[in-house]
Amino acid sequence: MRKRFKMSTDQTYMLKLGVNTLAWSGLLAFFLCSFRGAQGDFPQQFMINMYLAITAVMIVGFGVSSWRIVHRDYKKPVCRESFLSGAWLLFCAVLSAVGMEYICNPSFSDLSLHYLIWNIYYSVWLFLVLWLIFNSSRLAVAVGCIFYFIWAVAAYYVQTFRGQPLQLIDIKSFGTAMDVASGYEFEPTKQMIFAAAVVGCITISSCFAGKRKIAKSLPGKTGVRIGGAVLLLAGVLFIRTYDMQGQQGVVLDRYTPSLTYQSCGNQVSFYAFAKDMIQDKPEGYKAENLGEITAGYTQSDSGKNQVKPHIIAIMNESFTDITLNGKHPITLNEPYLPNLRTIQAESISGDLLVSTFGGGTAKSEYEFLTGNSMMSLPFQSVPYVQYVTHDQPSLVSTLKAQGYEALAVHPGEYNSWRRDKAYAFMDFDSYIYYDDFEGLDRVRGYYTDLACYQKIMSLLNDDSSDKPKFIFNVTIQNHGGYGVTDMENTVRMEGQTDEGVNQYLTLTKMSDDALGWLIGELRNYPEPVLVVFFGDHWPNLDTNSINSILGTTEEQRSASPELANEMYTVPYFIWANYSIEHISGQTTSLNYLGSMMLEQTGLQIPVYNQYLRGLRAQIPAINYASYLTADGTLHLLEEENEWTSVLNGYRYLQYNNLFDYKHLANDIFYLQNP
Repeated sequence: MRKRFKMSTDQTYMLKLGVNTLAWSGLLAFFLCSFRGAQGDFPQQFMINMYLAITAVMIVGFGVSSWRIVHRDYKKPVCRESFLSGAWLLFCAVLSAVGMEYICNPSFSDLSLHYLIWNIYYSVWLFLVLWLIFNSSRLAVAVGCIFYFIWAVAAYYVQTFRGQPLQLIDIKSFGTAMDVASGYEFEPTKQMIFAAAVVGCITISSCFAGKRKIAKSLPGKTGVRIGGAVLLLAGVLFIRTYDMQGQQGVVLDRYTPSLTYQSCGNQVSFYAFAKDMIQDKPEGYKAENLGEITAGYTQSDSGKNQVKPHIIAIMNESFTDITLNGKHPITLNEPYLPNLRTIQAESISGDLLVSTFGGGTAKSEYEFLTGNSMMSLPFQSVPYVQYVTHDQPSLVSTLKAQGYEALAVHPGEYNSWRRDKAYAFMDFDSYIYYDDFEGLDRVRGYYTDLACYQKIMSLLNDDSSDKPKFIFNVTIQNHGGYGVTDMENTVRMEGQTDEGVNQYLTLTKMSDDALGWLIGELRNYPEPVLVVFFGDHWPNLDTNSINSILGTTEEQRSASPELANEMYTVPYFIWANYSIEHISGQTTSLNYLGSMMLEQTGLQIPVYNQYLRGLRAQIPAINYASYLTADGTLHLLEEENEWTSVLNGYRYLQYNNLFDYKHLANDIFYLQNP
């Protein structure tokens, strides 16, 4: 006779508690997901009171039902230990969620209960996953608390040093962050010290806690760990599919994402932005219809001159005019941009809209080199890191097809922002990086702009090849971390007590001096040379200092695209030692600048760049959040208006260029028989 399977008392007890926990968690999750959609026209305060009351009833209901299960078997040590282990794990999960906000959310005291519960919900999920995977509550608690502490500290320093919150893409850019970490001072806060002490106590306590396992047999352990993997995947699927913006009112502030983190909490915001990072095929995209978008544009030369010059493109790290051409006047002890002003007056020059602030350099160089815009990509994405995994049409391919030698110059680490791979896919001939600058000048540990320009001149004077040169230089001198105390800040702003601002102004003056030296060398250079110069983004200065310079608050900028774009505006110029147009005050954006550069030569221009010339006539400037039309009106990208179809055409071309490379429209992006 077959022996019937019978569960032990311990197994029955754990099953009852597990089913009870899942039932109440599911009920609470359903309530959280549906609450905002059920508000209707009820007064806000009434709904808040109802929300608190229903949440309290659910928590009490869970406690009562759990106690009823525990009460009968609580005197048995095995059951008591299991109950206490689960209670301790849930307590530490809640503590970790709260502690994270305590460390890195300056508006923690204003965080609504609604979003706090959502952040706790995510913590409980991860702690339960760890419990099942490790088959041990004490190990899950120790690892979970340490993980959340490290996450919170990393989030604090990323926000402090870069002016942008920690996002998913930063994990993939960890190596780049480590390359520049030495330029910053990591001073722990009192919140970190207190939290570290608490985490230390919890970890030590966990080491001496009981060794109670959920399962002891090999099949049982395997089943529990499979359950942990299933729970992990279920959570990821929830994050991937659930609409936090529509259902829970999470507003992804793309101009000031830190405000989203402050109002909704770090975990809710982190996962909401991560979901937004997924790139889907644009609705209506068909590769075979791209020719209709570029109809009327053909490959041709610029028609402006017949010069085939050496081309030097300089993207200057954190370089901007914080006065915005005098719009926000400041008083300094000496002028800090005299050479820039002089050069702009004899160039095509003006303001440039960029798509990043305080960091994300690689986004700016991607826009310049490819003609693509961050407007069609997830806000926090970095194309070099995520998407450039195949041959990439760019200025490099256009120039090399016409006999140029393409050289990339950056005095930083070889693989920062995955440049070594991205430059190879763009087909640069050589990449001159940190190791090639030995013996040249440094400041704050970074090679100076003058060192870069000296290297450029040596490359230009190298006559080992008779090909014209395209030299693309990304400087590093002005990189963030403006708190170095052993540097004399010679440029000082009247009334400014923040030495970080004075140090940035001093560095910018050094950049201006180096720029004056380079243009002086090129004025009498015996061969034609075209120079394109632009900043990659604003520096990450202290928020209070930026507020005082611009005369606005973070909240005001978040509410006004016009004000917000002031922190996404940098200067540019296109200068040549031969005759070109002199046009000042042109506002444009990085995605157009490469095409504008080609227009000042006698080179052939691909269909895509001709298309961009036509698009610029209608929409002179675009960045990741807004665009400027020819009549001077600034629009947000999410607006539905007469420009939507025009922008969709641009999105389709970019999708083909970057993602649908198996069906790449070569006749649009590459020169045909140059």
